[in-house]
Amino acid sequence: MKRAQIKVVKQCPIIKGLDILEKKWSLRIIISIMQGINRFNSIQRHLQGITPKMLSMRLKELEHEKVIEKRYHGKFDVEYAMNPEWAEAFKCLVDTS
Repeated sequence: MKRAQIKVVKQCPIIKGLDILEKKWSLRIIISIMQGINRFNSIQRHLQGITPKMLSMRLKELEHEKVIEKRYHGKFDVEYAMNPEWAEAFKCLVDTS
């Protein structure tokens, strides 16, 4: 008897979201940004135990996947913000009331 093969659609937003969330620290970074903690050093202080290298790597990945946006307010003044589409998808993670 042949086994049924399951086709995984890479463009499925649910699978893409799960791929992002399964990486260590990604969910905690997203929650921090959604809570208004949006600068590199603030995020690192909030997420005790994350190294600067790991935080930088995860922020770059999230930016590449268009989950977050990097906003410049000067040469060295950078903030991170959620992409509005992803913010809508992840709003259930943060209680804003």
